[in-house]
Amino acid sequence: QWALLNHLSGRKSIRQQPRVSSEDLSSTFAAVVKDITRPNTLPLFPPPATLAHQLQQFSQVTNDQVASALNSLNTAKSPGSDCIPPSFLKLCADSLSPSLTEIINESLTTGVVPSPYKLATVCPIFKSGASTDPSNYHPLSLLPIVSKIMEKFVHRQLVEHLSRSNETSIPMEQFAFRCNHSCQDALVLATNRWQTSIFSPKGQRSYFGLTAKAARQDNFSEEGVLLPIFKLTVKSLSLV
Repeated sequence: QWALLNHLSGRKSIRQQPRVSSEDLSSTFAAVVKDITRPNTLPLFPPPATLAHQLQQFSQVTNDQVASALNSLNTAKSPGSDCIPPSFLKLCADSLSPSLTEIINESLTTGVVPSPYKLATVCPIFKSGASTDPSNYHPLSLLPIVSKIMEKFVHRQLVEHLSRSNETSIPMEQFAFRCNHSCQDALVLATNRWQTSIFSPKGQRSYFGLTAKAARQDNFSEEGVLLPIFKLTVKSLSLV
């Protein structure tokens, strides 16, 4: 919507060049993501009691699926650390799709993501305030386009698995990052439960607390996130 309005009004956004050294930006960004209280390794949990509903293996993708993903790329997006623009991938989709299909399928089979696909180009984006202060920039990581395509295939298969499995299905209360779910749905469900609790003979009052601090990602612990979703892991396979 904003892109359309800017196009109609003739307004162009100009990205401001950083007025601080790359060394200062690198030190600032590293300090933000570094947490001395964060463990270096993830905790190990015992296997779940039942494996009947676990995803045993990722399905192989076809050449047509990869070609379709390449042809649907947004050429306005920036390239990643490999410096290959999406316009090139889209233009050469028919020639590149067979080789990329083999690479993606090998990664899905072995559970290993190629190292170059995990390298990102970090771009400093100015927020506000003094442009000479490195803390007024936030990092934007640009991964290779091909790694994002492979990520979409993994995401699609995981969502399909969770949607059709009864035991490992996504809870009804999960509204974020789901298709056909919105904040309005969450509010309707919450309002209905509040009213039911208030007017229920057994429920004398309803309490609901929400703090923005608790929702911050850097306050989430690995155990708090991994324990509820441990049953959703892929048996004997993890993309690393």
